[in-house]
Amino acid sequence: MKGSARPLLGSAAGATGASAANLPPLVVQSPRSSNLCIGLLVVCILLQLYVISLWMAPVQPLPVTQSGTGFTDATARPDLPSTTMSVIQEQRQRASQVNTLPDSGSALTALQLLQKYIRMHQQELDSAGTGAASKKRKAPSGVSMLDVGDDHKHAGPHAEPGPTLRTPIGAGPTLGAHEHADGAEHGAEDGEHEHHAEDDHDEAYLQAHPELYHQIWLNISHAWATDILSPETHHRISEEDKATHAQCLAWEKEYNVRVDSSWGTLPPALQKEFDAKRCSDAISRHLVATYILEHPELYDRVVPVPEQRDTVQPEAGYEGKVIAIIASLTTRGLQLSSHNDLALFKHLLPSLVDTAEAGFEYWFYVGYDAGDPWFDNADHLATARAWFLEHVTAPLQAKGIVAKLVIATWKNPTKKPGPAFNYVTAVAYEDGATWIYRVNDDVRFDTPWAAAFVAQQEAWGPPYGVVGPKCGQGASHILVVDFTHRTHHEIFPTHYPPSLISWWMDDWVTQVYGKQRTSRVATTQITHLTGSHGQRYSVAMGGYFRGEIQRGRKMMEEYLAHTPGMKKELERYKQDVFAYTI
Repeated sequence: MKGSARPLLGSAAGATGASAANLPPLVVQSPRSSNLCIGLLVVCILLQLYVISLWMAPVQPLPVTQSGTGFTDATARPDLPSTTMSVIQEQRQRASQVNTLPDSGSALTALQLLQKYIRMHQQELDSAGTGAASKKRKAPSGVSMLDVGDDHKHAGPHAEPGPTLRTPIGAGPTLGAHEHADGAEHGAEDGEHEHHAEDDHDEAYLQAHPELYHQIWLNISHAWATDILSPETHHRISEEDKATHAQCLAWEKEYNVRVDSSWGTLPPALQKEFDAKRCSDAISRHLVATYILEHPELYDRVVPVPEQRDTVQPEAGYEGKVIAIIASLTTRGLQLSSHNDLALFKHLLPSLVDTAEAGFEYWFYVGYDAGDPWFDNADHLATARAWFLEHVTAPLQAKGIVAKLVIATWKNPTKKPGPAFNYVTAVAYEDGATWIYRVNDDVRFDTPWAAAFVAQQEAWGPPYGVVGPKCGQGASHILVVDFTHRTHHEIFPTHYPPSLISWWMDDWVTQVYGKQRTSRVATTQITHLTGSHGQRYSVAMGGYFRGEIQRGRKMMEEYLAHTPGMKKELERYKQDVFAYTI
């Protein structure tokens, strides 16, 4: 993965932070009499008291890693005294033999070593945790108490939590438990540390742990959903908020309200009150949280990209200057006599030739579903490649501009654009594109755009944001197409939320960065040729985008809180506006 800090995959078998609590239980087997057992127990207690008395002096704590035994390689901490390093080496060796110890004496020795290891971590918790304990709450087992992220904090429904699901962390060499500046040690499943974007992480600590966010990012969505649906969360909100939430759910059920789709039979007299109570937000949040728990495979990993695929490389001098233009399309339901009947070849690609600017390298991605009536044909693909070389690559090369075609296909069981866009943008990210411009195949570029888009993004700086052109067709309050930095894929596991499979993707990306980092660039223009192929996708998964915006804001806050140099941006983001038109 080129220039990537994010883990490649998370899965149901994802890596978890190991701790001494994960070790197999000690089993002391002895055929001796009960008196001898009692004697050994007394000796054990005395030994423990003695050892604890020796451990009262502060000891340099060690981080837990993904070693499988729960112990850290001494070689990974050259700053430790040699005596401590030898102790840890012995601890690891003893722990690895814990199931095959020959007698109770060896078991007691191993127990002492394990207790010392635990005590070394406890020293850290006792010393560094001073002052942090007042802001910590004990979460229910398996629940991370994450704020909802909007004005209706903790407005989750009073419902039984979803099925108990393990919260996998994405694979990677640095993943596992990690320690925070507030002294809390965070594992994948401990359920003990309340993980907030508001946690005060020391900047020096963040600089020393640049991978901190990517150690937890694939768990955030599951933890957010669990918290939303937790009865404990519901109990913490005010009685007024409980009543409001109950009323919203009652209206939804009684009148068959479908958020952002249909009022159902809700009387007009109640519709204004429904909006005043922000029922759409509460219901959508509940829908998304439920969907996450029902589909953990969609949220606990990034889109997998096959290693065996056509790949592209930037030309010398264009590293960091690559723009990937993403157009996923389908020919289902279209009557085609040749490729010239497609808007892709009639309008989009010719307009790219007319508007491309020097100083950038352009990778054009054509994504289609496996089984597509036209594209899933070797002869048609050969035609497309030859056409691109003649009508795009050659004329741009004459202007000193490099353009390359990438054709990407995958099995898309939903037959919807959202999953297709998520797949092809993931391919572009893995290929190393600097900027990702997601467009529709039936648009036309009317003005140059690359320099203006990049200038706006670079003016913002990390974590960048989202920009787009003016468009006289369709919704005027959102971005019809979106241009983001590759950092977008390092904040969010997928380009768009998995639940937004056909509509509302543009609503989501227009809102999730906040008003300060979302812009329609006035000097750029596209035309959306909606009549070219008609509406090829039906409305699906309605009512999810409001909840997905709240989940996206939580991920953004966590990213800013766990990334070096982002504290000021975190404060700006929290104070930003998230209900706006552009």
